[in-house]
Amino acid sequence: MKRVAAIVKPSDIASVKETLARQGARAVFTIAEVHGFGSRSALPHQGRKHELPHVTEAKVETVISDEAADLIVPILRKIAKSDEKGEPRVFLLTMEDGTG
Repeated sequence: MKRVAAIVKPSDIASVKETLARQGARAVFTIAEVHGFGSRSALPHQGRKHELPHVTEAKVETVISDEAADLIVPILRKIAKSDEKGEPRVFLLTMEDGTG
């Protein structure tokens, strides 16, 4: 089993839901508003770091079979893609056990 988590723009949630449904993804997804902050290196020619403002994003998460992850992860990566450094942020973790 795999745990999949993706950090996306809130405006991308509708696209995530529509695309996953269209591709036949059968899973239960949790969607939560998350907040992030940190620092990022400036453009190479500027040579300094700057603090990022507090950013509101959305986290899409599910626990699925290995086979389903092969379908869902590429979809999330494509939707979450942006021109910003560090994007997309899609995490895939192996789950040892789950109870429900």
